[in-house]
Amino acid sequence: MTINLFPTFTTPDKATLPLTVYYDHSCKLCRSEIENLAGRDEYAVLKMVDCSGSDFDTAAVPFDRATLMNCIHAQDVKGEWLKATDVFVVCYRAAQMQGIAKAFAIGKPLMERIYPFIVRNRYVLSRLGIHKIFNVLTHQATQRKAAQAVTSSQACKEGLCNMPAAKGGSI
Repeated sequence: MTINLFPTFTTPDKATLPLTVYYDHSCKLCRSEIENLAGRDEYAVLKMVDCSGSDFDTAAVPFDRATLMNCIHAQDVKGEWLKATDVFVVCYRAAQMQGIAKAFAIGKPLMERIYPFIVRNRYVLSRLGIHKIFNVLTHQATQRKAAQAVTSSQACKEGLCNMPAAKGGSI
């Protein structure tokens, strides 16, 4: 595998899924957001890679570990890169959270100013419990999915679901 020493960056509208996301797993805030996104990734198009461990190998990426630890990066299937706010736009779109993705896209000028502060202070923000917001969001999403599954299951029991019957008999 050849590593491009001069990576090509793209925009959220041109990024192609699947996406490999490099994040700081040692940070509770980062980890909570990534777990929230991964939990909503119904189509398995987000591959999350922890770059915080000492065993993380930078041989496959054109950045050193410090660069990846100081700004979230992602690589799309075409080999093009995204960083900072652009990563969040694509990830939230992939996680079917269009409202948040749109907020990041529209608010990009402001978010790009705030993001370095968050990165520099992410461990302090984690100690303050800010990461718990993502835990609540993840819990709420899980509850919604469970409620939808129960509703779908009940509809199928009543013969009202849209699922095709299995070959050789009913479901």
